[in-house]
Amino acid sequence: MADESYRGPDAAPRGRRGAPAQRAPAEKDVLAELDELRRRVQQNDDEIDALQIAAARGEERASLPWYREPGLIISIVALLFSFGTTVVSYARLDQEREHAVRTELTGYMQRLGELPRLATEVRLQYGDVGSSELLGFVNAETELIANQARAAMLLIPNQVATLEYVTVGYAFQTTGAFSQAEELYRLATAVADGPLDRVTAYRSLAGISFLLHDYATGRDFYGQARDVYLKEVDAPELVVASVNAQTEIQWAQAELGAGQCAAATTHADAADALVRGESLVTFAPLVAQLRAALNACPTVSPSPAASPLT
Repeated sequence: MADESYRGPDAAPRGRRGAPAQRAPAEKDVLAELDELRRRVQQNDDEIDALQIAAARGEERASLPWYREPGLIISIVALLFSFGTTVVSYARLDQEREHAVRTELTGYMQRLGELPRLATEVRLQYGDVGSSELLGFVNAETELIANQARAAMLLIPNQVATLEYVTVGYAFQTTGAFSQAEELYRLATAVADGPLDRVTAYRSLAGISFLLHDYATGRDFYGQARDVYLKEVDAPELVVASVNAQTEIQWAQAELGAGQCAAATTHADAADALVRGESLVTFAPLVAQLRAALNACPTVSPSPAASPLT
């Protein structure tokens, strides 16, 4: 028949009713596994390529010096900036604190300068008997302010002058706080910047030593005060004579207060010679008073040394 299909040995197999035979289930499974295997191989290839690229970048980055790493440089700069701002902040706070303490100390110094004048006015107005209670208040305020000034000085030792140490020390001396006075006088000596500062500091230490009955130390300090200008060859003779005359007068007063009449006379004579030699008329009354006190020396009772500021 004309429409009969070829049924030779190489003819394609047919299913029912002449349809092509379906592939066996086993063959489908094999094909699916092959497709999955190809997918996994491709995925592995992609991952290997990614790892190779990352490794190449890592090697390139490792070959760069640290200072060419942008991220590292940014981190270091940020850290240094943080440290810098912290240091500047602390420095500014220290400056503000020191300025506040310096301002506070200036107020204390002004008040300590007013209290002796106030004490003198009280004595003149009320007399020795009537002024005792008021003077007690003045002395209490003097001691209080001196302690506050001393505390401020210890906070800013590099901003305190010799005269300021001596002023506060003398405030302690007048209230009987001799150990605090001596401490500040020694600090005054340590920061003394010129010949007059050194003379003032040495006189102060000499006076407190006499009050403490350490006469040998007191005489040594008075000697140092008198010898300061030996090294100042350019100092005017009138200035040297004036300063040394003051030293000799204070030395004589200290010896007189200690009952040492002969030593007091020696220094009174030295002061008189300086006053006459340079015509220092302002010191003549002081020498005259000293001579009058020396005439009664055997009956003189010990008295505090003169103020180191005079």
